[in-house]
Amino acid sequence: EREARCGLDEYAEMLRRAERAVLDVAGARRLHQVTYCMSATLALHAYQRDRAPHVASMALIAPAVDFAVPGGFQRVMSHPLLPPAFLLDHHGGVPADVVREAFHGLRPQAISALRLRIARRRDTEYREFYAGMARWAWTHRWLPGSLFFDIVDLYRSNRLVASNVVAQIDVPMLVVIAERDHIVPSGSSRALLRNPRAEAI
Repeated sequence: EREARCGLDEYAEMLRRAERAVLDVAGARRLHQVTYCMSATLALHAYQRDRAPHVASMALIAPAVDFAVPGGFQRVMSHPLLPPAFLLDHHGGVPADVVREAFHGLRPQAISALRLRIARRRDTEYREFYAGMARWAWTHRWLPGSLFFDIVDLYRSNRLVASNVVAQIDVPMLVVIAERDHIVPSGSSRALLRNPRAEAI
C-alpha cells in the first residue's frame, strides 16, 4: 500500500539513488543512460527536475515525449470522461490484469501469441526463441495509483512539451524511434529531435 503513493517524482528519486550506487561501484563521476519506453519518459522527467550533472549522455528507445500525438493510449488517456480513480483497487493501484488488458486492447495479437505458446509448448526451438517474448507480453505488474495519475496528467497536460523539457537537455541524445510501435507513436518520440544535440535512428 505504501507503493501506491509513488508517482513520477518518487521513481525519479529511486532512479537517482540507483545511479549514485552505480557511480560509487564504478568509481566514476558520470554515466550513460539507456532507457526504454516509459523509463525514457521517467528519465526525461528526472532530468528536468534536477538537471543531473552526472548524466553524460542519454540513449532513449521509443520514448513517449509528445503526448498530444494521436495513437497508442492517447485517445483514451486524454479523454475527460475517463476518471482515473475508477480504475484503482482497494490498495490504491491499478490491478495487473487491468494493465494487461489495456495493452491487449491496443493490439489483440498478444492473445493469439498465448494460444500459440500453449499449442507449441513441446517445441524446444519455439520455447527458447519465442515463448519468452510471448510470456513477457502477457505478464504485467500492479501499477501504483499515484504513478497512474501522473501518467494521465502527462497525456492531458502534455507537460514535457509544454514545459519545453526538450530544449533543456544539454547532453548528447540518441533517440531510437520505432516506426510501427502501437504503444508509442513515432511522432511522440520525434519531439526530442527539436534539440540539436539529439540524433535519431
